[in-house]
Amino acid sequence: MIIVLHGPDTFRSRYKLRELENAYKEKHAGGFSFKKFYADSATFGEFKNMVRSQSLFDEYRFVVLEDVSENPALKKEIAEWEGLKEAAKDAKTLIIFYESNPVSKDAQYEAILKLASKKQEFKKLSEVQQVRWFASNLYSTGQISTELIQTVVGVCRGDMWQAYNELNKLYSYVGGGAVKEEDLKTLSIAPQEAQIFGTIDAIFEGKTDRAFQNILLHWRGGEAPEYLFFMIERQLKLLALVNAEKNTNTNSLAKDLGLHPFVVQKTLRLSRKFSWPKIKDLYERVENLDIKSKTGRLDPYLSCELLAAAVLS
Repeated sequence: MIIVLHGPDTFRSRYKLRELENAYKEKHAGGFSFKKFYADSATFGEFKNMVRSQSLFDEYRFVVLEDVSENPALKKEIAEWEGLKEAAKDAKTLIIFYESNPVSKDAQYEAILKLASKKQEFKKLSEVQQVRWFASNLYSTGQISTELIQTVVGVCRGDMWQAYNELNKLYSYVGGGAVKEEDLKTLSIAPQEAQIFGTIDAIFEGKTDRAFQNILLHWRGGEAPEYLFFMIERQLKLLALVNAEKNTNTNSLAKDLGLHPFVVQKTLRLSRKFSWPKIKDLYERVENLDIKSKTGRLDPYLSCELLAAAVLS
């Protein structure tokens, strides 16, 4: 079976991906193979071998391939591979193509979309739609009122990742009771972009003491470890993209990659500290830690701290 999750709303698409992972883990608790590939570092051979692999102990296979749309060569090989048609019909194999950009209009992706049993696009939601989503999916018990959810979403300027973290802080703070307006005032909420990016900068700039002080503050503040893990992974992905380009002109590179010149300028500066072998090694760490965390073999907080330590080393 093939499932395609795509679109710019990475909070909801990640939430859906986790739902699928948990459901698969529960259904096939007796044993299954889990493998995640990142398109900027994976090869077609690795992907093909995993899909075709046979094992007496790992009868079922759960394969995630992230952002193949950003690797045209790999996308072409997969789309033209006859074995993908067989995999799409195989009840013991689940392949999830996860894309942080929309692919419905991508001509090369058409062959993959046609084989998909399910496909879901996650467009950015308005703040009103976000409030409805949180109220119906996460806080339907009435412990956090729609009005308070609306306030949090508004303060977070439509950032669903931060809104989720802030709502979880409130939920934890009241210890299972109903959240009141005074609780919202007690836990002062402000846009978190500067805070999280300050932590990411410290990690990738090698400022160990500051990085782990910030991480501790994130944990004390109720930050979801999955979010920080995702942001470290995101910065690593930016480094890989910039490192792969020979062009060092900030404006030109920003245009080629579809990024803001400031982001490219900062990433270019950081890329001097990270060789390609180092980036590949870190990607392997990301995959290994992600798998252990999602299969319950490693605490998500420890997983995030180990990844930060690997970047800092």
